[in-house]
Amino acid sequence: MREFMQQEEKRLEEVIRETKNRLLEMPEGTFFTSGCGKQIRWFYYSRGKCFTIRKADRKFARALAEKKFLQHRLKEEETELEAVHAYLRNSYDPENERFLQENPEIKRLLFDFPDPQDLGQSGSAGSTEDQIRHWAAADYRKSDIPFKGTLYKTLKGDLVKSAAERDIANALYLAGIPYRYECGISFDGGKSYIYPDFTIMHPMTGEIFLWEHFGMAELDYYRHKNANKMYVYFDHGYFPGRNLICTYASDTFSLTKSQIQETIAFYFN
Repeated sequence: MREFMQQEEKRLEEVIRETKNRLLEMPEGTFFTSGCGKQIRWFYYSRGKCFTIRKADRKFARALAEKKFLQHRLKEEETELEAVHAYLRNSYDPENERFLQENPEIKRLLFDFPDPQDLGQSGSAGSTEDQIRHWAAADYRKSDIPFKGTLYKTLKGDLVKSAAERDIANALYLAGIPYRYECGISFDGGKSYIYPDFTIMHPMTGEIFLWEHFGMAELDYYRHKNANKMYVYFDHGYFPGRNLICTYASDTFSLTKSQIQETIAFYFN
């Protein structure tokens, strides 16, 4: 576990380094817009002054827009790296890690699964295949929070709240990976519930993974809401790069199907 997080630390450090290098190549200034509808005007702020960008200078505007997006993404990457650092600072010492490796069932009970009752499992003994089959067929507590937006139907028949969630669900379904959409999980004995976008059971090991797709990442409300949810996950043994999958989208960035496929291959192959 610790070794995996150390690898994730190196990966994130390299990603951050690349992002910073790209930012060094970007033109000076901060891009912003004004207006509404078709009457949008482009501007940039530099050295204490505001300048208009002509529509003919689209290449320059695009470069500044990309710069602003990269600055946003850099903050997200640095936040994720800090979470990995926090885990490594507080993770088990080598003796504890060795003990968990030698006692895989204890490790599974402590870290891999929420309480079976919370996940709608019977908790009965049996082969991993039997447990996975039962888990995939069992009923579970679903989110009942009203949603007024457009719903998208998946191949499995679920109604999800975004095209990205539909693409994730379809990719999991086609790969034969059992999942639950917005399955209620309680970490405090049923006093409160949290609803990950996807709760996934590894088709080979039976380990539970959570997948959160953070849409509208540009909005402060969602960022604070999602940050609070991440604290709960960290407190109960779910960490990015291990058993917590995190993807995101914003008004300038969309999750592609190829990225979804690569993510599934990384975690479940």
